[in-house]
Order: sequence, then structure tokens, then C-alpha cells
Amino acid sequence: MLGPLEIRVGGKARPAGSPKLRTVLGVLLTKANRVATHEELIDELWGTTPPASGMANIRSYVARIRQMLPAGQQQRLQARSSGYSLAVEPAELDLLVYNELSTSGHTALGKGDVVTAVLHLERAQALWRGEPFESVECGPRLDTVTGTLKEQWLAGEENLLDAKCRMGVDISVVNALRAFTSANPYRERAWRLLVQSLDDIGARTSALAAYEEVRALLARDLGVTPEPQLRELHRTILTGRRRAADIPASSPARIPRELPADVAVLIGREDELAQLDAALAPSGHAANRPKIVAVVGPGGCGKSALSVHAAHRAASAFPDGQIFVELGDDTVPPLQVLRRVLRSLLGSGSTLPESLSEASAMLRSATAGRRVLLVLDHVQRAEQVLGLIPGDGSCTVLITSRRIIGHPHPDLQIQLGMLPTAAAVDLLRSTSGVHHEESAAIAEACGGLPLALRIAGKLIANKPRCAVGSVVRRLLDPAHRLDALRLEGHAVRDSLRRHHIRLSRRSDDLGRRAARLFTAMSRFEGDAVDNHWAQRTLGEPSALTEAALDCLVEECLVERCASGQYRVHDLLRLYGAEIGADSGAQLDRVGEQTG
Repeated sequence: MLGPLEIRVGGKARPAGSPKLRTVLGVLLTKANRVATHEELIDELWGTTPPASGMANIRSYVARIRQMLPAGQQQRLQARSSGYSLAVEPAELDLLVYNELSTSGHTALGKGDVVTAVLHLERAQALWRGEPFESVECGPRLDTVTGTLKEQWLAGEENLLDAKCRMGVDISVVNALRAFTSANPYRERAWRLLVQSLDDIGARTSALAAYEEVRALLARDLGVTPEPQLRELHRTILTGRRRAADIPASSPARIPRELPADVAVLIGREDELAQLDAALAPSGHAANRPKIVAVVGPGGCGKSALSVHAAHRAASAFPDGQIFVELGDDTVPPLQVLRRVLRSLLGSGSTLPESLSEASAMLRSATAGRRVLLVLDHVQRAEQVLGLIPGDGSCTVLITSRRIIGHPHPDLQIQLGMLPTAAAVDLLRSTSGVHHEESAAIAEACGGLPLALRIAGKLIANKPRCAVGSVVRRLLDPAHRLDALRLEGHAVRDSLRRHHIRLSRRSDDLGRRAARLFTAMSRFEGDAVDNHWAQRTLGEPSALTEAALDCLVEECLVERCASGQYRVHDLLRLYGAEIGADSGAQLDRVGEQTG
């Protein structure tokens, strides 16, 4: 309801029907679990001049709405003596979810719990997709409801801005308030927040100018003076007196909220997401050690997208902050990363230690007793994260990596593989926006790798219909596939190359032996190899061969099958075959260029 009227079944939108049918559905939803009378429906559809066939038409619309419901649930729309009733669960209707979240946020704000208020209000406001009932022909009832919902949205935005101001004003909050007052110039509460926030960041003249702007606006357009609270705030700023709210009883810790934007759609990771939901949920975890969760898998398999999505879902369980650290560049000194995290927790003006051990100790003190989530993305090696681990169980650390994590030992380690065929096709079609006849073949050519599927989908979506055929042919041709899977700075070949860079930088015999074995496996004609084949190929003792295979598994270059054999993903196989027999020298050059 909070935008164009949509019916979603299993996360997929279904057509909402004709204009009149959408109007009937809109009325039923506004009176969810109650009876929408025949008179209300007739009045909404035709006003005072209904056609003679009005009731017959309504029965037809109701029958078609029943057909839209999932199989076995048609009985939820019941005919009553005076009208019709549609049974809806609270979590099934965005308006009911919005009301619950908004009420919780407003209650928390009234109690001074601004962190909880922001979390609930942000989730509530994010449910809005546009104007309420945007695609519906509204009669008198829906017009009234629409007006009420718009007022609810405005009040919710003001509550959210108020909570953010109380949490700590920065330029992003000021800019949000300027945009809101510009779009809604007669909202005096928002003007009061803007004037106050400008004064809070030291922009006294801008605060006075903003007050003068709203004073003149109200006088010119409405012939009134600003509300008493806004006038009192103006006098306080003029006299230089500090408001009571400006004098904190203590210096509260900073609340970082650094998670990147959530993914638009997550397909085919339901089981892994359920595991993460359970792992990140509040629990009676041991107080002397944080919970550590790792998501590992080859490049492009969607580790970051899954982890960020799970972190957003669990944000309310970590009211003291969510910190996101990108560790893809392992040349950055660990102390530099640690100091960045401390600034997130303590503020940019804090004095920070110059040694790694002291900075790590400060992190443990700063997080003690606080429920903080640290997301450490693209971890390359253990040395990057050891100083970032808090000291007690109030915090949780979520790690993503291209290699299996051994230290620090995770409480849960999820091995993220390729998408199954059906999910791979769904992701390709979702990204491309079309149901191409070759979708299944393209998904198979991409080997279920989400990065490859997204690039392929975007390539198809960006091409005119007449040119799609050439794109598909390149994707299906192994000789051109890796060249084709490149778009807007993202390339599957670059993602695969990063695995080899780790091997190329190793100077020990194990790294060189593993690189040589990987190249040989990439050229193998069959689907999988066993230990005997690997031993014959390397010409090394069994123990050294097994160590090389284990190294490839740990680096997510090779998959260990249930049968005990080993296989290389199809795209990795193409890349490994490209390297050629002289892989050692080439890998060294790649490592130098990338480093």
C-alpha cells in the first residue's frame, strides 16, 4: 500500500489487475480483517451514480482477487452478509508493519533511547516506495486514507530526523533537514530541528538565517508567527545561552552505523541466511570471548552481499554500533586499520596510540560491555584481524574471506558455493529483466557464480534486442567467455586472478607446487581428479601432494567433493588453462603488477 499497490507471493510481485479491481483491493486492505460493506465499495467505485450492474461487477472483482491469492488461501477473502472481509496477518501488509515499527520508534524516542528509535524509524520509513495507493483510482475513502498516510510519513520523517539530531548532529543530518524543510516548508517542528542543528555544529549565523527564512515564509503565506518553541530557540541563540540539552551529564560513546547499502535482491541463499540470522541473534554467548562468524568462498560468489544483508537484518541486536571494514588491500598496515575503527567508536578528535598492542587494548576497552557488530570484509590473512577482535562476548565479528579461516577460530564458518541451477537462472533473469530462451544455458556457462550471472544479466539488459544474440554467443563460447564477462570496471577474470596472486606471492615450495597443480587440473579433460592423479602429475610424494591439494582447497581454488575427489569450477578452469605451462613466471609478474 505504501507506494504502487502490489501483491507479492514468495517475494515476487503479481499483477494487481484492472483499475476498478485495484480500487476494490485497496478498500479491502484499508479494512483488513474487518468488513468492507457493499455501500462503501459502491461509493468508492462510482460515488452517487453506480451502474445497475454495480453489485455484479463487485462480485466479479472479488472473484478475481481470490484468484490472485496463493493456492489454498482463497478462503481468506470471505463474503459476509453486509460485504466482504480480507484476512491479513500483521507481517503481510506493509502498512501494519510500518505502524508497528513507527510506534516502537516513537516510544523509544520518548524514552530517550535514540539508538533504538533510529533503528526502528529507519526501517519504518524504508518501507515507503512512493505515494500511497499510487496506482489506484481513489474514491472518497481512499482519498482520506491517503491523506492520513502522507501525514504519517511526514511525522515519521520528523521523528527520525529528531532522533538523529539527538544522537549527534553532523552535516548529513543538516542536509537532510534542509531537504525536508524545502519540500515541506510549513512543518515548524522540522524548521526548529534545522535551526537547532545549525547552532549545534557552530553555524550560528546560518541558524539565525534559517529562522528568519521560516518567519518570513509563515508571515507571507499564512499570516502567522512561528510556534513558541521556535521563537524561544531563536532568543536562546541570539543571547548566546546554552540550552539544557547542550550540557551533557557525561560524554556518551559514539554510535557508528557504517554498513553499506543493502542488496536489492538476494536469491538462492536462504539456508545460509538462516544460519547467519541465528548466529547474529542475541544469545547467552560466553562473556570472555566475542562470537566470530566467517563466510568463505571463491571470488564473486556473493560473500559480501550475503553478509551485509544479514548484518542489516541483525542491526537492532547491536544498538551500540555496526562497523564495516574493507580489508581487500592487505598492504595497509594493521595499525592503520585499527586506528580507523577506533575513530569510528570514539570520534575523530580522540588521541590514539601509536603501537598496535596499545591500540588493540584501547579497542577492547572501547567495546567492553557494548553490543557492537564488526564486519571485516575481504580478509586476506590472520594478521589483518587479530588486533580487531574485541575482548568479551557483548560483540560479534562477521568475517568474509576468499580462504578458509583458521585463526581466529570462528564459532560458525559458512562455505559459500555456487548457486544451484534454478536460483542461478532466477538471478540472471532478475538482473537482465528478460526471460531469454538461452537463460538456462547462460546460467550453466556462468557455473552458478553470482558475479558472472550479474554481469551477464546486465550485459543482456544493456543491449538492444537486436544485439543480444551476439552477447549470448560470446557468453556461451568458452574461448570468449572470460573476455565477455566484463562490465563497468567489474570483470570475472580480475576476481579469479586475485586467488592466483596469493599463490604467486608465496615464496615457499608449497605455493609453487599448488600453483603448478592447479594449472594441470585446469587442463584435465574430466570432471574431477583424485590423489593418485595429482601425485602422478606432480611427481611428488603423497604427503606433499596432499598438502598442495589442501592449499588449493583452503584458497577456494579447488572444491573437495564428497567422493574424496577434487574439481575446479568451470570459470576457474578456463582461467587456469589461460595461464599455460609457464604459470609460475606469469603469476609472479601478475603479483608484481597488482601489488
